[in-house]
Amino acid sequence: MADLPPLTALRAFWYVAERRSFKAAAEALFVTQAAVSHQIRQLEEALGVSLFERGNREVRLTREGQRLLPYVQQGFSALRAGVTLVKDDADPHVLGLSVLPALAGRWLLPRLGGFHQAHPDVRVQLQPDDQLETFSDGTMDLAIRYGRGRYPGLRSELILRDSRLVVAAPEFVAAQQPTLDNLGRLPRLEESGPDAEPGWATWSEAQGVLVRSPSVLSVADPSLLIDGAVAGQGLALVRRSLVQDLLDSGRLVRVFEHEIEVEQGYYLVAPEAHFVRAKVRFFVQWLREEIRQSFGPDMGAYHGT
Repeated sequence: MADLPPLTALRAFWYVAERRSFKAAAEALFVTQAAVSHQIRQLEEALGVSLFERGNREVRLTREGQRLLPYVQQGFSALRAGVTLVKDDADPHVLGLSVLPALAGRWLLPRLGGFHQAHPDVRVQLQPDDQLETFSDGTMDLAIRYGRGRYPGLRSELILRDSRLVVAAPEFVAAQQPTLDNLGRLPRLEESGPDAEPGWATWSEAQGVLVRSPSVLSVADPSLLIDGAVAGQGLALVRRSLVQDLLDSGRLVRVFEHEIEVEQGYYLVAPEAHFVRAKVRFFVQWLREEIRQSFGPDMGAYHGT
């Protein structure tokens, strides 16, 4: 098979063709845009044809590129299937799932019964954990992580975008009547830690007010922060993903309209081969539908990265 171009070049072609962008392909492959361009040039030289028409904002497949793409897609799909057949899976009926504790308790656990009803032959083994799963011991099939989706050596798919908004208990709002004018005099709760940005300073600046007084409570665990808000301890700047159910039930209310979009989101993370496993595919399909029902199309991401 000496006439077959390098698989790395074919994979780069596949990613660029599906995303219509060298930059997006480079981000998905965790390489530089220059590296992707080099691979495409090598492939075009090996085939003796141009595969893309390069524009200012996107690239388009040439006729030759359109003819090649379905064969490349089928080829990599077949490779994935073959690797899955020979790769060890300790138990095809047990799904090892590593999830951030806050998301597990606040959103996922109340819904897992629906997955069991849809797939009674798959048992979920849930592991709440803040640490990035390495998959080295073979017990975990999939992880859900909050961040920017950069996990070297692992595949990641964005499933849920997020934002931060100000919430409080209804009784707190009724008693304190919070406004932008009295914001600095009211107790405020804030998440700390590496994933906590943006905070109150960013939120208030966007509203055109300057809040000098510090928050009365700062905790690294977002679940504890939300518990404090439910208990009427003050205004809390929180992730929408973790309070949507509480907003729907009325246990918390949204205090101000302004909402901060964040760069982080929730990602499915696992070795590439794990995504082909039937139990993982069943769970991912179910999870995306639950996200769509809970948060709608503005926050959900339904086609991966």
